[in-house]
Amino acid sequence: MLIVNNLTSYYSNIKILKELSFNLNQGQVLCLLGRNGAGKTTTLKSIMGLVDKTRGSILFNNEKLSGIPAHYIPKKGIGYVPQGRRLFSELTVEENLEIGLLARKKGKDTKDKVLSMFPRLKERINQISGTLSGGEQQMLALARALCIEPSLLLLDEPTEGLQPSMISLIRNSILELKKQGVSILLVEQRIEAILPVADEVIIIENGSKTFSAYAKEFKNKKTLQNLYNFTGL
Repeated sequence: MLIVNNLTSYYSNIKILKELSFNLNQGQVLCLLGRNGAGKTTTLKSIMGLVDKTRGSILFNNEKLSGIPAHYIPKKGIGYVPQGRRLFSELTVEENLEIGLLARKKGKDTKDKVLSMFPRLKERINQISGTLSGGEQQMLALARALCIEPSLLLLDEPTEGLQPSMISLIRNSILELKKQGVSILLVEQRIEAILPVADEVIIIENGSKTFSAYAKEFKNKKTLQNLYNFTGL
């Protein structure tokens, strides 16, 4: 599905990622953990073609993504929910979804399927998205990404600033997508929020992979949890 090999990424001449490698198989959830500035978001942006310069290789379904213009990446079936949601706040819920549908020319059936996962958005279909609660905006950002019917979904800090009930809803949505065979690359800092859904966990520090393990194994690594200041266990 996704193979990242020796990925080195730069903003201008500043090296952020240093020969980062990992694989993500179909229907799996891989979580990237690390402190602020470790390179987690840069990893997602590199996959989406949003970084100034990269070396190494990124393969998706045996197709090389490196060098492809960023606006073509979603057409390959890769959805991206950036940190901070980045909705069109002046547009309605439905208009935001329609923009998502355009990327791969999806239609009403796709929109109906997405809304069935988020009944609250269906209730607010004509509401201006900027007036939604933080949790509802996160739902909309996820729903918009799902409008391309992705086989790979990149999520950057999806539980940030959300109350427990909304975190539970996002977590359940991830589990449902996993059942559908969608692969998910998830950036998080809240370890307690992601361990129930993750298959594998990778810790990134200063742009390099310092540790990886299956999620169940990581749960018992108390020393690493304390070292990296993760909470919840």
